Amino acid sequence: MQKNGFPYGSSFSEREVNDMAKNSKQTSKAVASKASRILKDGRYGKNSKSVAGSALSQTRPGKK
Repeated sequence: MQKNGFPYGSSFSEREVNDMAKNSKQTSKAVASKASRILKDGRYGKNSKSVAGSALSQTRPGKK
């Protein structure tokens, strides 16, 4: 393994690896609200809840 954690032969620089780790896209408040309702509602299936959980994981942290 190279020092950046990728197998030998990969051509990622340390800067590229760090940029990949930063997700600048955030879920909107409206989408996060709908995703929250989906997770609480027992009528939705496993796949819907998985997508909703993924959307919520990409939201900005709430104010405390």
